[in-house]
Amino acid sequence: MLVNGYYGISLKPCGPLFRTDPLTDAVWAAHFRLDAEVGPLFPFINGLAGSATFVENPPFIRFLLDGFVCALNPDNGVAAPFVDRPQSLEFLERLIAFLNDIDLRKDTLEPNYKRWNPVVPVLDIFRLLPRTNCRTCGYASCLAFAAALSKQKTGPDRCPALVRPMAEQAVYPVVDSRGTSCLPWSSTSIRPRSGATCKSSSSTLPAWKRS
Repeated sequence: MLVNGYYGISLKPCGPLFRTDPLTDAVWAAHFRLDAEVGPLFPFINGLAGSATFVENPPFIRFLLDGFVCALNPDNGVAAPFVDRPQSLEFLERLIAFLNDIDLRKDTLEPNYKRWNPVVPVLDIFRLLPRTNCRTCGYASCLAFAAALSKQKTGPDRCPALVRPMAEQAVYPVVDSRGTSCLPWSSTSIRPRSGATCKSSSSTLPAWKRS
């Protein structure tokens, strides 16, 4: 068994990315951590799950399971929408069973390495940069850095004017503390240091872990 349990679960109001039905009472997103790394399973999930979005580096996958949206990093994730905490715990049991089943059968499954790979206009990236041409990133100008970033030849963390969490979040889809999407390369994904909005959130409800 790869995954034995989860911990650090907290419920927060979910944003529009997870609201599959605006008229439902399911308005909560469950944030959680896993006790094992499941990144190697992502290509297999990409081949099995519905509406999957797979990013290879850094590892991330977003998919549908039993009608719920689930977004996973190797050792943590968020799922929604739920009516209450008991429903979220029931889903997490189902998610762990799903992950362990894939781990047991991975030798007989066909992985799908098709990646989500957006093309971002150079000028859209350039507008988010400080435009000081400081060369700390290793490029002669901010425009040259933006061009390399657009072709994924470098990472946003090479620019000192970008907040580290924002640089990491720019690479793959994440949500903020309210469950609102911070999509890659959007204006909410990368902001100057003084304008960062999407940060890691801490657990606000008692942790629960399977025995």
